[in-house]
Amino acid sequence: VVNITAGSNDNFLYADGNQFIVYKIPIKNLAAATSITMRFKTSHQLHLQVCTDGVNWVEVFSYRDAAKDILNQESGLYSGFYVFDLTNAILGEQKTENEEYVYFKIADSYPDHGWGGRLFYTSLFVEVVYDCDLWNAGNECSRGFEFLRAVDGRCIVSIDFSDDSEIIIPAISPAGHKVTDVGILAKCQNVTSIVVPDSVTRIERHTFAGCPNLMEITFQGTTEEWLLATAFLTSNNDIPAKVVHCINGDIVLKPCYANAHTVVVDSAIAPTCTTDGKTEGKHCSVCNEVLVVQQTIPATGHTEVIDPAVAPSCTASGETEGKHCSVCNEVLIE
Repeated sequence: VVNITAGSNDNFLYADGNQFIVYKIPIKNLAAATSITMRFKTSHQLHLQVCTDGVNWVEVFSYRDAAKDILNQESGLYSGFYVFDLTNAILGEQKTENEEYVYFKIADSYPDHGWGGRLFYTSLFVEVVYDCDLWNAGNECSRGFEFLRAVDGRCIVSIDFSDDSEIIIPAISPAGHKVTDVGILAKCQNVTSIVVPDSVTRIERHTFAGCPNLMEITFQGTTEEWLLATAFLTSNNDIPAKVVHCINGDIVLKPCYANAHTVVVDSAIAPTCTTDGKTEGKHCSVCNEVLVVQQTIPATGHTEVIDPAVAPSCTASGETEGKHCSVCNEVLIE
């Protein structure tokens, strides 16, 4: 926000009478943009204008019905999320790559009476769609990307359709924002591999739902960073790929994540005189990952007992001294 003459509280900014709010949004390379939309929650007598220089305003929307008397209390009549197509207002004239900002002015469409335009905090989103051929000067990326800049600074990339076999997600959007989230990659039936930059800190649960033939993912960060980016996933079934290649090693994807294993106890095995035993362990019955390794308990060895010699008699044979195990009764020396 670069200019506020409006009132405010904990939930919204309020432009009443001659008050107004001006937002200055950084959007680089407007010459490559194909559409610009703005979405926010508002109510009452909104008057919305836009421009690229902060001076020559173009009207986008204005409530034509004044909110008088009892209508002032009926905010539901006007309140809600609205999407404004700003493409013609902003891109209607020839733009240059040097233009880096778009200005949004929210004011009161009926300044003499009623309640003015109200903008709720954390509700403002601006989406810019670019032509990849126009802005991609030497930067390797795939076609069809859409970038959404959230008010909290996150930049979300998504795809509505792609027939490429490989998708390379850029680390920087055409507007110069660091890409932090990967949204839905829809209708990408041909893709078999995807490259994800280390700038990404969040992978949505259904990000790869539209990539049924995806075999491998290359993540340009560490295995630890990948696990953090996908920490909220409950199952690798959300990711059709079999392996994620990271800069410090590979992650082989299994059906379960650590917080979703079906735990089975592997019973302890007591050692015998000749056979090793095992401590109690645990594994997952779904993916067979070993959760608690069974440790080897060495065989105990025989417990020897001496069998005394028996002297022969006139009528009976004798026996030499022998040995046997008192635990398992195996004869050690006959």
